Amino acid sequence: MKKTITIQNTTENMTPVIREILDTLDNDTETVIEFEKGEYHFYKDGSLHQMSYSSCGASTENDTVFTIFDKKNVTIDGNGSDFVFCDRVQPFTLRNSENIILRNFSTDFSFMRYAYAEILSVADAGMELYLDPELFRYSVKDG
Repeated sequence: MKKTITIQNTTENMTPVIREILDTLDNDTETVIEFEKGEYHFYKDGSLHQMSYSSCGASTENDTVFTIFDKKNVTIDGNGSDFVFCDRVQPFTLRNSENIILRNFSTDFSFMRYAYAEILSVADAGMELYLDPELFRYSVKDG
């Protein structure tokens, strides 16, 4: 049995919508979650707050939008859409799942997740960097 769920383009926060759909999927049914082509925004509100553990043993708290846990036979098809992740959220976590297909979408973030710095000098005491204040907000504490 195959089921298709169509998501209509909207400017609203899609996090609670997608989380509810994923949480209620039946593993006995192949499911395609199909987005109409457009730009979709995903915010922290409605995400799953959890601890995650990397292979190096580090643990961090994060808020995840697409939580695919213990699922089978799920396809998320963006139809060429742009998924914009706002706030500090982790887009996807897949755990104990099989035959999961993610296709036809791009991911972006509403703010830069990194900063480029030019190294001006290096010495035993440290290094001097230049960060472009037009591109990156930053502050220096304790020197």
